[in-house]
Amino acid sequence: MRKYAGMRNIACLAICGVLMTSMVSPEAATLKVQKTNQKHNIATAKGSYANWDGVSDGTQFLDNQGNVCIAYNTKSNIVIVKTKNGKPVKKTITLKKKSSVFGDVTCDSDGNFYVVTGKTNKTNNTETKTIFVSKYDANGKLLASVGDNGSSSLAHYYGDSFYTQTPFGGGNCDIAVNGDYVAVNYARKMYSGHQSNSLFLVNRKTMQKESVESYYNSHSFAQRVVPWGEGFLLASEGDCYDRAFTVSELKMPGTGDGISDDLINNTDFPDDWEIIYDNTYSDEASKTWTCDSQNIFSFWISKGAFDRYDMFEVNDNFARMGGIATGDVHNAAMVAISAPSLSSKAKKENQQLFIQIFDPNADLTTANGYITSGTRSGLSGKNGDENVTDYGVKWLTNYDKTYTIENPQVVATDAGNYVILFERYKKYSYQGVYAIVVDAKGNVIQKTKKLAASAFLNPSRMPVYSKGKVWWAGNKTKGTDIYIYSYAVK
Repeated sequence: MRKYAGMRNIACLAICGVLMTSMVSPEAATLKVQKTNQKHNIATAKGSYANWDGVSDGTQFLDNQGNVCIAYNTKSNIVIVKTKNGKPVKKTITLKKKSSVFGDVTCDSDGNFYVVTGKTNKTNNTETKTIFVSKYDANGKLLASVGDNGSSSLAHYYGDSFYTQTPFGGGNCDIAVNGDYVAVNYARKMYSGHQSNSLFLVNRKTMQKESVESYYNSHSFAQRVVPWGEGFLLASEGDCYDRAFTVSELKMPGTGDGISDDLINNTDFPDDWEIIYDNTYSDEASKTWTCDSQNIFSFWISKGAFDRYDMFEVNDNFARMGGIATGDVHNAAMVAISAPSLSSKAKKENQQLFIQIFDPNADLTTANGYITSGTRSGLSGKNGDENVTDYGVKWLTNYDKTYTIENPQVVATDAGNYVILFERYKKYSYQGVYAIVVDAKGNVIQKTKKLAASAFLNPSRMPVYSKGKVWWAGNKTKGTDIYIYSYAVK
């Protein structure tokens, strides 16, 4: 059972600067509800505050045959429930955890499972590994584990106070597999006492960690990662560095833009720089993944808030991350909720659902990078003194303050459409799960539709799409039974 937690309450963090039965639900003919023989409260991802993510104790993912799997966390193990022909299998698979704190789990194209776990380092030894990716075969046998201390995705100028002391703090953990690589985008508390995101990238064949040029947002209250091209697309919800929803394209070595020959061979460029580049960085750079980040949706703040060290105000971004999904090789979508205005009006506005469909390869500081249209302009930045314009913003709701949206989520279909799910409350009373479908151009092809009154979504875990249906695991409004929900998309 999950209680409503939508009341706004923002904390004051220290800011990090540079430093098995089956039935068809009578609630909605298009939603199938299948009860597993498992009991667990998996909907635990409510963050400490209204705009923060947390780590759900369960998740859903696809196996190498396209079958839906659900997994949930116990004291020592991860329990996996597979499905066959869309129905839950009674026999479960048990994976023994490498470390005590659960992050996420997924499956690769060979049928192997990957589990993210972590632990808090109670000492000041910054070399201690605190986050782990463990690989298991299809029967649950541990094959290998690799750990990181949070340094593998930091640029060389970050000191060890920026390493990970406590993983998953102040946000969530998200995992994805693409080709031979496993990417983990996660929140963490650093040794400095500040909070940020971090990226842990692993070669799944060698189970060795990969080097990433740099990936860092602080604070970062939500993290997402999905496959994109030969690499990954990342998303973060920031309140200061930067104060925006940020998307980042993670590219394999040799596929990034790199440093142009014109720049390297420029005779006006200092000779000593060319020597440093050629002798020190060229070999390392050839093995390093690049990460290109762009802000696509900004948040208002009053002028001078950061200089006043008003963390109550800085932490409040009047928004909440939903998710990202990729429709085809040329577009991706982000769904979230936010106050519409980039002015002081945001303090009193109801948060509305929106979508931005964009080309991650494009310049997202102009309207040309977006498939959807719609702009919002105003002030943002950590001190509220930067003029910004967001593009491609298509609002999907216009609710008065009677209604509240929780847990917006998105998944792409084989046709390139985007299915958006969310929970809705009326005067703090739960109404159920709702769906909207938009096409690849952002046109609404299915208006808001109620799917179920007693179902819950799985917070901070995006649903999956397989065989014409959207799937997720969740509890109901009463009890801890785990259900598998499937929504047939026309």
